[in-house]
Amino acid sequence: MKESRMNEMVEVAENTFLNKKTIEASGGEVLGESALKRGVKGISTDSRKCKHGYMFIPIKGEKTDGHLYIRSALENGCVASLIGVDYFKKSRDEMLHLQKKYKNCFLIVKDPLTSLQRMAQEHLRGRNNLYTIGITGSNGKTTTKELIGAILGLAAPTAVSEGNLNSEIGLPLAAFGVRDEHKYAVFEMAMNRKGEMDILADIVRPDCALITNIGTAHIGYLKSQEAIALEKKKIFSYFNGSQKGFIHEEEPFFPILSEGVRGEIIPYGEKSTPGLKSYKHSGLNGTELRWQGQEILFPLPGKFNFRNCLGAIRLAVELGVDKSAIKEALESIKPLSGRGELFRGEVTIVKDCYNANMESSLEAVDFLDSISWKGRKIFVLGSMKELGEFTSWVHEKVGERIAVSGIDAVFFFGEETEICKRRWDERGRDFSFWYTSYEKLERAIVRFVKPGDLLYLKGSRAMELERLIDPLLK
Repeated sequence: MKESRMNEMVEVAENTFLNKKTIEASGGEVLGESALKRGVKGISTDSRKCKHGYMFIPIKGEKTDGHLYIRSALENGCVASLIGVDYFKKSRDEMLHLQKKYKNCFLIVKDPLTSLQRMAQEHLRGRNNLYTIGITGSNGKTTTKELIGAILGLAAPTAVSEGNLNSEIGLPLAAFGVRDEHKYAVFEMAMNRKGEMDILADIVRPDCALITNIGTAHIGYLKSQEAIALEKKKIFSYFNGSQKGFIHEEEPFFPILSEGVRGEIIPYGEKSTPGLKSYKHSGLNGTELRWQGQEILFPLPGKFNFRNCLGAIRLAVELGVDKSAIKEALESIKPLSGRGELFRGEVTIVKDCYNANMESSLEAVDFLDSISWKGRKIFVLGSMKELGEFTSWVHEKVGERIAVSGIDAVFFFGEETEICKRRWDERGRDFSFWYTSYEKLERAIVRFVKPGDLLYLKGSRAMELERLIDPLLK
């Protein structure tokens, strides 16, 4: 049976993770408590990533059950594992045999995921004087999180959730990376279903929270942008009056997001950033801005990244961070993998295919239109996923925008993008190509590009457009 890759792992401060309070928070019964004296060094939901001294969290998913890999986790050196009480009852003899053989600890709980979340909540509550920051939105969450983390990290010890540890499984793991010395903890908080933000907000209880925007990501599950806004708004649900929320000044759902929030709502953006005198977008080189008497070259390209930059500035200013630290952090930031990565060579490539929805795809087209380029501008669009009944409508809207853009050639990949090609062809334009086979797509693009071209890759994670990078760079 193939093992599940439902999430990642995180290192923890040894002997601080499993204490009396976190064990009590799990609601579980301890079997083999003496094993904990060896110390817990990390925690993982993937048995293959378990190391010596780790704790394994078996999550039951749609395709497999993590309990099936408890033996594998113990073989890899785990000293402890959660285990669901129902699974323990039906596999009691096997589990007792494993416990005796590996001298590990089993924490027998009603539901491992719920217990993981409660333990993470207790872990954060036990950190004295910790200030928590939550970031959510349809686009730009990860970049904004990294910007804020970089700025705050220059001001005080700061924990920043790693990678995509932002879900009901990933965020609790990220929480265990917070240590006693941290003053700030910055968490990305994502949701793709009703009720998930309730769980995340309850774990983090953010002292301040920022919503980047309300788009159409996951609209297939939630059915409307208003429903998405109401779910994202729950990041403010544990505010009691002393907290601060940040929303972009031109967010169409600003009234819905801000109404009834028990705390201060602070707009951010070009008009509401104190001390912002001027700015100039410089294409692939980023944005030059003059703020608080400082000239700053923010290296991430595009208006969308500049919007994230202004959100990070506004939040940092509210927390009292020195302007020189803000400048230093903004100028040193590097693009994240798959999020606007730039590869310069005979052919220049923008790798922006970690994910895609209508808003981010339209912004990519706007960006290409906004820059001057001597060679050809080539856009590669992969299908946008998780749109449900809105799939055709979203792809048609993006296709209509591409058809009237200044892009010279476009490659569409995936069944859903066929409607985009039709919109291009209806304009009587040449150089559009549509493929459902990756192998054919790759061969066609490699043959088509020539020195001086600019190639922009955009598509949902499932389309794996990053596969094009190596053959194009050869």
